[in-house]
Amino acid sequence: MVWCLSTLRWRIISDWGTSARDWVFHVGKELEKREFDYFLVIWWSLWWSRNKRWTDNVVISPANTVEFAADYLRAFSGVLDPHPCLNTAPAAQTWVAPSGNIIKINSDAAIFHSNEAVGIGAVAQDSTGKCIAWKAFRIHRNLSPEVAEAWAARIAITLGKQQGWSHIILETDCATRHAKLMSTEQLPSTTAPVIHEILELTKSFLSCSFSLVRRTVNVIAHNLARHATGSEEDSFVIPDHVWDIALAEMPQ
Repeated sequence: MVWCLSTLRWRIISDWGTSARDWVFHVGKELEKREFDYFLVIWWSLWWSRNKRWTDNVVISPANTVEFAADYLRAFSGVLDPHPCLNTAPAAQTWVAPSGNIIKINSDAAIFHSNEAVGIGAVAQDSTGKCIAWKAFRIHRNLSPEVAEAWAARIAITLGKQQGWSHIILETDCATRHAKLMSTEQLPSTTAPVIHEILELTKSFLSCSFSLVRRTVNVIAHNLARHATGSEEDSFVIPDHVWDIALAEMPQ
């Protein structure tokens, strides 16, 4: 489950090979250096979690193990580069279904400059990739892209709470907002109130983690936001016109 919660490509990670040595060498050849660093830190974090259970009788959840690995890698990167552009795990290049009873919720925002409005979209999918809930609406306010993305994340996590899910992954293509959600530093920006609200809402779940993906992976949430109307919409089936456009934009 730990590997599924990471942003690493499952197609590569799941090719176990005949031995641990062969597996590591195979993964090292297939992944970029930054991804391979992340892979090694997660592997080490699994060993650390195992030791915590055996020596201290402390159970570390898969989501917390992945979060620990990401935090450790960011801290290490910060020592090497005191002024990084972004210290975080690499963005996923493909959408990967969550494992078990974990629900993945993608969110996005679309800015309509002509009429000073923002479209918000969020879509939740289960381990089979099936859409089990979505929400979209338009806000008639002049918001910056950063604030709009934060609002989209708040709608996504609120959707998870309303549905009563216990384990969720929040996925976004906004690197700035993702970095702020993963940061423990004080937030002096206009997004701070929304980010703090999101972090408080994470306490409603047994596990909640954040994942960064490329825009091409986030096409369903993006098109829900882009085609949002003035009233709140929600359902369990993606509208045909949204699905057709999203399908055409997905990487082949």
